[in-house]
Amino acid sequence: MANNETENDPDYSPRSDPSSLENLWKSLSKTTKNFWVRWRDDYLLSLRERFRKISSQNPRWPQKGELVLIHSESPKALWPIAIIVKVHFNEGQFPDTALVKTSHSGNTLLRSVSHLYPLETTEEVEKRLSQEKPNITQQKKEVNERNLRSPTNVLQLRNRAIFH
Repeated sequence: MANNETENDPDYSPRSDPSSLENLWKSLSKTTKNFWVRWRDDYLLSLRERFRKISSQNPRWPQKGELVLIHSESPKALWPIAIIVKVHFNEGQFPDTALVKTSHSGNTLLRSVSHLYPLETTEEVEKRLSQEKPNITQQKKEVNERNLRSPTNVLQLRNRAIFH
């Protein structure tokens, strides 16, 4: 329907000349490049920082079954996704390397844990929300108790009891 509207519009002029198409292509290329730069800078770095933050507060080691991105020399948007099959520990009982299985090719690779970027999964989000939920419930309860004790509320409750 929107297509018919543009065709009937006398001011509409489709881009068909070479310079116009080239400008459109350049604009789209620039937008795409900006997207991947932002994705790399914002999302992937936030994953790394999240992992470092968790690691510094509470040592979080890679675990079997965890989804990860594997660092490679290709653009970050093309890093393979894998699942950890086994974690190998060094003499100090710290994780050193991990055996990972890539999702695309199914190859099993041995990679340093420093080259693995854990992905935030639905399970982690639900766990975090369930830990935050008691705090939110407690805060709501405290607000309700404060509201019940307010002079205005006491009068409203008393009037309801008397007149209803």
